[in-house]
Amino acid sequence: MSIFLIRDDATTDPNVRVRTSGSQAYTRGDIVMSDRTSDAVDVVPATASSVTDNIFGVAAETIAATATSLLVTPFKFSRTQIWGADSTNNSNSSHRGQRMVVGASARIINNTGTDVTLATGVFTQVGELGAASAKQITGYFNVGAITTASA
Repeated sequence: MSIFLIRDDATTDPNVRVRTSGSQAYTRGDIVMSDRTSDAVDVVPATASSVTDNIFGVAAETIAATATSLLVTPFKFSRTQIWGADSTNNSNSSHRGQRMVVGASARIINNTGTDVTLATGVFTQVGELGAASAKQITGYFNVGAITTASA
């Protein structure tokens, strides 16, 4: 799969154009998060340290580092927006319901087999796609969710 793709959403055109720093390249399928560290809010690629309060959406286009805006499919505050994702490890049905962190890049989810109860558990697995060795799972993003560690 190599990118995040929305699997189930009734919205016809959910994409929005957001501001970028103008110094970061993006690839279609990158998970992006809000960056509130500068004088204005923009988006940056998500990392394993991204938290549910900042997770924003998935890049809907590839842009050069010099671009100052990016088309993004934002995450809903709902468990009904199901995404297909590449995973670090083989998919496993026993991981269903587990919260997971962003993997080694902004295009992958790290499915370790352990539920991440911290705010970095931004993705919840609900299913698998294809053979386990295909390393593809389905789930939803925990946008703004309260975890046991932040409650």
